Amino acid sequence: IARPPRRARTSSGRRVKRHDYPFFLSKKPGAVHLECIRSGGTPRADIGINHLSSTLCHLGNIATRVGRTLRFDPEREEIIGDEEASRLLRRTYREGHWAAPRGA
Repeated sequence: IARPPRRARTSSGRRVKRHDYPFFLSKKPGAVHLECIRSGGTPRADIGINHLSSTLCHLGNIATRVGRTLRFDPEREEIIGDEEASRLLRRTYREGHWAAPRGA
């Protein structure tokens, strides 16, 4: 069972206890995932939240590379009006590369 760091303290100086962080209560890796499959529930950070988080990181990296602000359409998941930045959204694969997704 994972535990918080021994000397961890809250901002008020109180020692951190296991019940302060529910993710420390998981006894086995994947236990929450399996419980959600059985119950039909949703985990705390489902795929939609993870996709949104990683998309924001990718957009920040792309904006830094091109050196300008980006306009992004979240419905179509495309960068608007910036061809250079749009090319960085997708990877270019070598012809016949084993890892290339079909249709890429």
